[in-house]
Amino acid sequence: MAPRSLMSLDSPDAYTVGWIAALPIERAAAKAILDEEHAEPNGLIRHPSDTNVYTWGRIGEHNVVIASLAAGIYGLTSAATTASSLSASLPSIRIGLLVGIGGAIPRPDDDRDIRLGDVVVSQPDGTTGGVCQYDLVKAKPGDRRERKGFLAMPPTVLLKALSSIQADHEIEDSKIPDILQDMLQANPKMAKRSKQSPGYVHQGADNDRLFQFSYEHVSGNNCGSCEADEEVQRDPRDSTDPEIHYGIIASGNTLVKDGIARDRIVADVGEDCICFEMEAAGLINHFPCLVVRGICDYADSHKNDRWQRYASATAAAYAKELLAYVLTSEVQESRRVVEILKSVEQKTEDTHKTAIEMKATLESQGRASLRKGVLKWLAAPDSSTNANHARKLRHEGTGSWLLENAKFKDWTLGLHKHLWLCGIPGCGKTVLSTIVLDHLSRDDGQIILSFFFTFSEPEKQTADGMLRSIAFQLYQGGFDSHGQLENSLEVHKDGETKPTTDTLQDVVCRILAPHRRVFVILDALDESTNRSRVLTWIHHLFCSPELGHVQVLYTSREEADFIQFLPGLIGAECVLNMDQKAVDIDIVSYVTAKLRCDLRFTDKNLSQDLIEQIREKPLTLQEAVEVIATDFEEEPPRFSIDCRLFRETDILRHCPNLVSVVEVKNAWSRTVQELHLAHFSVKEYLLLQISFEQTNACIAITRTFLAYLRDIWHDTECVSGYEFPLAPCAARELLSFAKVAESSAKISSELVASLGEKKFFNRWRSLVHHEKTTRWDWFQDLPWGPSLHYASIGGLTAVAKSIIENGADVNARSYAFGNAFQAAVTHGQLDTVKLLLDNNADTNTQGRSESFSALHYACENGHVGIAELLLERGAKFKRRGLSYADALRSASANGHIGVVQLLLEKRQNPAIRGAAGEYNSALQAASFGGHEDIAKMLLDVGANANARDEANVTPLYAAVIFRLLVAYGADLSTLVDDYELRLNERCERCDSVGVEILLDLVADVNSRSSEFDIILQTTASSVAEGALRVSLVDADTNFSAHGGVDTNDVYAVQRAIVWMSGGEQPVEVLIKLGAAISNGGTYDAKFRPVLPRMSFAPIAALVQLGHEALASGSMDPRLVASYEGLRNIVMWLLRKRCETRGPLLEERSLISKSTPGDGWTPLLMACERGLAGVVSLLIERPGVDLNSRDFQNGQTGLSFAAEYGHQEIVERLLLEARLDLDLPDRAARTALFHAARKGHDAIVEALLGRGSAANIPDSFFRFHSALSSG
Repeated sequence: MAPRSLMSLDSPDAYTVGWIAALPIERAAAKAILDEEHAEPNGLIRHPSDTNVYTWGRIGEHNVVIASLAAGIYGLTSAATTASSLSASLPSIRIGLLVGIGGAIPRPDDDRDIRLGDVVVSQPDGTTGGVCQYDLVKAKPGDRRERKGFLAMPPTVLLKALSSIQADHEIEDSKIPDILQDMLQANPKMAKRSKQSPGYVHQGADNDRLFQFSYEHVSGNNCGSCEADEEVQRDPRDSTDPEIHYGIIASGNTLVKDGIARDRIVADVGEDCICFEMEAAGLINHFPCLVVRGICDYADSHKNDRWQRYASATAAAYAKELLAYVLTSEVQESRRVVEILKSVEQKTEDTHKTAIEMKATLESQGRASLRKGVLKWLAAPDSSTNANHARKLRHEGTGSWLLENAKFKDWTLGLHKHLWLCGIPGCGKTVLSTIVLDHLSRDDGQIILSFFFTFSEPEKQTADGMLRSIAFQLYQGGFDSHGQLENSLEVHKDGETKPTTDTLQDVVCRILAPHRRVFVILDALDESTNRSRVLTWIHHLFCSPELGHVQVLYTSREEADFIQFLPGLIGAECVLNMDQKAVDIDIVSYVTAKLRCDLRFTDKNLSQDLIEQIREKPLTLQEAVEVIATDFEEEPPRFSIDCRLFRETDILRHCPNLVSVVEVKNAWSRTVQELHLAHFSVKEYLLLQISFEQTNACIAITRTFLAYLRDIWHDTECVSGYEFPLAPCAARELLSFAKVAESSAKISSELVASLGEKKFFNRWRSLVHHEKTTRWDWFQDLPWGPSLHYASIGGLTAVAKSIIENGADVNARSYAFGNAFQAAVTHGQLDTVKLLLDNNADTNTQGRSESFSALHYACENGHVGIAELLLERGAKFKRRGLSYADALRSASANGHIGVVQLLLEKRQNPAIRGAAGEYNSALQAASFGGHEDIAKMLLDVGANANARDEANVTPLYAAVIFRLLVAYGADLSTLVDDYELRLNERCERCDSVGVEILLDLVADVNSRSSEFDIILQTTASSVAEGALRVSLVDADTNFSAHGGVDTNDVYAVQRAIVWMSGGEQPVEVLIKLGAAISNGGTYDAKFRPVLPRMSFAPIAALVQLGHEALASGSMDPRLVASYEGLRNIVMWLLRKRCETRGPLLEERSLISKSTPGDGWTPLLMACERGLAGVVSLLIERPGVDLNSRDFQNGQTGLSFAAEYGHQEIVERLLLEARLDLDLPDRAARTALFHAARKGHDAIVEALLGRGSAANIPDSFFRFHSALSSG
């Protein structure tokens, strides 16, 4: 018969349950109960050492992989190897099951009536993890043995399932018989009996005989010859269905088949063990799992194989029933096995290190043995790791609101014994706990204890773990002066027995009692698995008079058991809710700091991913009102002003406890109200609803936008965002949601109809372009073109198809991108590009410039798939691009390594030269762009590292990849021509490493007129003090040698001062070296453009040393200071007169002087940029012309401040009597016009109150502008 065709899953990561079966019969039983068998998953990569045999399948909702041990081998070592190989090859495994047969430890007289075929399951008992290793013992006097330790617990998700199935079995029977029946029906052969195979069925009660532990088996394969008088009499059962037993499983390498040895081992182990087996101990620390065993014998001399198959089947059936209680969501939230193992290894390493350090300390005190015994006896979890992790997440300055809170202060002063800090998940309670710890630790003379509960680590989830940790902290800190723990250790037989939770509580309280001031921080009570026990201890602490000095702070979510218990115990005045407003301020502080130090956010051109995230910001309250007033389910959908809510806040009355109104600052620093979901659980609930599935949601939003935009123009030709608040958002975001929604034929036809309706289309397009001035708008290059262009930009392939079918010309020209095809290529809309190509779009069509081809756009923007498609369709390389010589150089300059690799595979020559490009070759483009990976790729395929461009410059000038190019043999002798131009522009990124390389490569650093002199002079501009010392001191360069590196050279010295960071140390270095900075110099023209980057100290140093470049040309030092808002520089320059060969400049001319060509004065620039402090300083100086205007537009400082909404500056200027309020610009627009047009109401009122003329000519246009803007 041909083998069955099995389904293969797409990835091995789909398998999350690992099932280990030691014997072939155990594997057969596991395979037989699968709901579905799979073939090996696609993409499986076995670990080189993995020799396991796997069976793949599904049980219920879980994908299970069954791993078998090597044939004929069993025991701890083999099991550990199998588990390690499984977790190495399948790192996705999160929970484990060890399922098979075992030998019972029967105690009929002690209610442990375990019989053959029954199932035994490992279960922790509070002190053990459910499995103990019986041969991990040490010898004791009197021929006794002592077990050395317990093994790890099963994963929490399995323990929860265990609790659930036990509860159900109290109400109803197990489903094991049903599962076995289904197995036999599907696999009839398993039910057949023979001498060789008794079958996977119950073997009959007559064949289940238990003998006295001392009675040895009489020879033979069965017990037919054994004496019936030696048989233990047990009550007959009503049914042959297996019973289930939970308890400790004893595991080891020794096969137990003797009744006397069996009972002795149990006595030595000292635990209530109910089963023997030979794999679990080897697995449990390599593969955290639950152990399930079917009983096949009684671990005595009467052992035989008759019951093994049936026992294998009952164990497998129970495991299948158990998996039905394991939620897939909880499995996904569990840590992967490999992560748990790494954590165990790390903890083991940390514990080992701690033990070594503590041993040295204890030995020095002469009590090493005793202290080591106490610490080992406690076996406390280390919660400091949680605190340290939270500290790393903490942003400096946040959380101060808690320390200033009145309730917290009362608690620290001892006015309140306990304080409960509660809040929603993820609001920062754990971080605040570390802030409290660090705050309290500043004061000496008090005991500070802490424990952090966490759901991810079982040992940190119980009251027992908490008390062990606190006891450990007290003992380690030397606070157990009366030796309470040491005495308790002695009572527990020097650690032979473990303390109970009650014992630990009593010991901890006795240690705390004599101390005067104690603080205890308990974080995340809600993550404890036995909350009632934790709350009992809290109650004891609060109510015990002898512990009145112990002050406790605990954090948790606001959950029912805490709400019912804690306020009634400690009082409502001791309950502190998280201050959401303060938390929001902390979040703003954190985000602001991150953005300031992240260079990715300094460029105004935002990435598409970031724009997509910005689009997901909440609706404002006004926008939400408009959405409610739009009925998208009506046919046709309609918006009606009459459907608006009477009050915007009525929305809270309609959705109580679901939404909240939050005040935030928008991009223009205005306060707006946003509608937020009240809790994360609301979002989780909504996402489960079918209407909130992405496609359905996008369809609803698209219909709402279309209806709203269509209906708001019924009564007016002019739409403003103030009258119709949703209009800007609807216009701007329509295409974004339409791209998903167009999968609906109905939506697609509505979009085609709307875009095809000339009146609607023109109004929508006008509104989009009106909105494009916002900094977040991704339509900043949106063309004024036909509807096909917009569909192509937005990737509306179905809509574009309909537009084309209606007769649109795919090659029609437009303003921004040339045509729809170019637009789709530029925006990376691959499906739309395919559509246009299929409809005869020209692959070699040109963009706005004749030099820009579609292939150029695709390469420049990094669209690999589109570039590959264009090449397949016959697109040609253009040899004279506007920005770069060809597509390869374009991709290289922009860092698109995927496109570069594609072009190289198409055999595009990396050394090709062009005539009109900015860079001579792809290598130069990559070099000056700092794309080292691309440069290496080009060099590997033969690009010339010494190729020169038209200015005779090579890629070596790209100092950011200096090492790479030298390694590929770049020629230092190419560094000679046009260095002032090229090196001034491109070598400023060189660092001290580059200087060291040059010093290593050039033999004679004092040679005259050498290329090295030029490089070293130029490098001096961009290195910090350390690099200067390398290049000018450590190399022992002769500064005064003619033609060498002269520190009096204006090039090296001036540029070094400009680019050095902060302080005056660089200047001091030059002075110590004997530098006397020259006056004048031909470098001034290139020195001025970089002045805006200077900090205060270098400017001051230059003026003090008499440098005239600051006062020459167009870059006035005060103008620079105003532009950068460096108030301290302005103050310093206004007060300082420096004489070199005379006054630097008259103070009056410095203040009022404008730059040649544009008329910009310091005052104008400060008003335009909103630098209120600089404006105030300048106004106070005599001779400042408050009415000066720029040459281009003729605007005054007041006009700029009014236009950009700088209210503080406007109010400051209005205090000056010499200010002309209504001085118009070249377009006859006053400050009042600009303020009204931009909607700055407060500034309009201030100008009118000061007497600005509202009835001057063009007033109609002024106030029409204000009205149209809202």
